[in-house]
Amino acid sequence: MTEGEEQVQTHEIGKRTYIIADVDPLDVDGVRTVAVGTALWALGFVLLLPFYGRLKEDGHTWWLWTCVAGFGLGLAGVDYCRRRRRHRIEHGEPPPLG
Repeated sequence: MTEGEEQVQTHEIGKRTYIIADVDPLDVDGVRTVAVGTALWALGFVLLLPFYGRLKEDGHTWWLWTCVAGFGLGLAGVDYCRRRRRHRIEHGEPPPLG
């Protein structure tokens, strides 16, 4: 191998060979991603509210409850991601990019 050339890493699964890219993974804490998802569940709930009567007639009120559950789980996820970020900062790990 000459200078400037890098050795290509491969991984074989069955009859296929995959080339492994030499890139660093993204280092994000996920707070923004989970917060956006949580906001979208809340928006979905608000947008479905005017159609409550029709949803009830058709037996689709579970759509509203799905939005409520998504919003609630999203709040728990935002809290988890914030605590994780705070823990990483307190222990001297480098701050994430996003």
